[in-house]
Amino acid sequence: MDGRTVLLFLLLLTVLVFVHELGHFITARLMGMRVLEFGFGFPPRLVSIRRPATYEVVDGELTLTRDGTSLTLHAGDRVRVSGSRGDTITISAAGGTIQFGPGDRYAARGAAVFRPSWARGRADADFRVSDADLALAEGSFPLQPGVEYSINWIPFGGFVRILGEDGTAKLPDGRLAPDSFAAKPIPARILVLVAGVGMNVLLALAVYTLIFATGEPTFNGKVRWLHVEPASPAAVAGLQDGDIIAKIDGKTFTEP
Repeated sequence: MDGRTVLLFLLLLTVLVFVHELGHFITARLMGMRVLEFGFGFPPRLVSIRRPATYEVVDGELTLTRDGTSLTLHAGDRVRVSGSRGDTITISAAGGTIQFGPGDRYAARGAAVFRPSWARGRADADFRVSDADLALAEGSFPLQPGVEYSINWIPFGGFVRILGEDGTAKLPDGRLAPDSFAAKPIPARILVLVAGVGMNVLLALAVYTLIFATGEPTFNGKVRWLHVEPASPAAVAGLQDGDIIAKIDGKTFTEP
């Protein structure tokens, strides 16, 4: 097996795995699950970007305090949460902005019900945050930034991380986060799991459709010698890679 064949195999494998993970990613988003990261290739990470997330305060009032800085979130407010992995998380609303660094602790006074922007009016995604004093860590504090998109050093395939895949995504009140994988109904979880294979099937159908859409190859009356083994009779006779055989014993080709 030559290097070109190995490279082609790895390229095809990368496409298959990436499309497979893309199926998990798209379906998880459609099912209302929070996707933490969608990566091309495998770690170590080369570069990444994390999109902000938006929440609506449906009911109540919650005041967050850290080191003397306070932010009160009222019913009707739109809350924007931004930040990167292991970096400061910024929470912004009409009343101002507050930031939390990795491991910082915050105080919460009051209670409010939040709805993620992806919920689009669905009350089943609402979650309540009340008085608490918790370490700010990914998956524990319910107001988190959006999807992190990453490019990794090992450029084969990809992966998707969904909140609650291990069943540990808990809210301050002890409930599973409503946008976690573990909190969703069994049919939704099954759909996300089989979506990867489904995308591979769709890819195969698309490739075959494209192949058949291009039509059958036609014979142009020329036969090309693709490869000549060194020291073979053909090589001794002077044939070279890429030579076109026009005639044999004075006869031209009319069909392959």
